[in-house]
Amino acid sequence: MTPDELEAHILALPGIESEPSHGFRMYYHGPGRQLPFATIAPDDNEHDAFCFGRPGVYRFNLGLGAVAYRALLGAMPSVSHDGVVQTNADFHALDEILPHPHYGHMGWICIYNPSAATFTSVLEPLLRAAHARAAA
Repeated sequence: MTPDELEAHILALPGIESEPSHGFRMYYHGPGRQLPFATIAPDDNEHDAFCFGRPGVYRFNLGLGAVAYRALLGAMPSVSHDGVVQTNADFHALDEILPHPHYGHMGWICIYNPSAATFTSVLEPLLRAAHARAAA
C-alpha cells in the first residue's frame, strides 16, 4: 500500500479530521484535535530517524491503548533515556506490527510499508477499533 491508499481508508471513517504536523500526516476524530489516533510518517520526514535512509519506506502509527496493545504485542515496553522504547523489535522490518519506537509505552503500534493483505486482515480492524476509541 502507498501512504495515499492508506490515507484514503482513514479518511473514509466518519468524523475524521486531518492535519499535517512536523512532516507527519495526523488523523483525529472530530474537530477538537487534541490527540491523533493515527499518523503516517513519510519517508522524507526529517523528524523520524527510523525512516531515514530508506527511500520509499513510510511508517503507519496507530494508538490502540494499553489493553489492545497488550493483547496484540504483550507487555508494553519501557523507554530508554534517549526516548526510544526498549524492545527487541527490528525497526527495519517491513509489513510487521511493531511497538511504536517512541510511544509504544503509551499503547501505540507501528508498521513500516504495510501490504494490502496485512491491512485487510490485521490493520483495518485495529484502525476501526482505534477510531472507535478516539470517538468515545
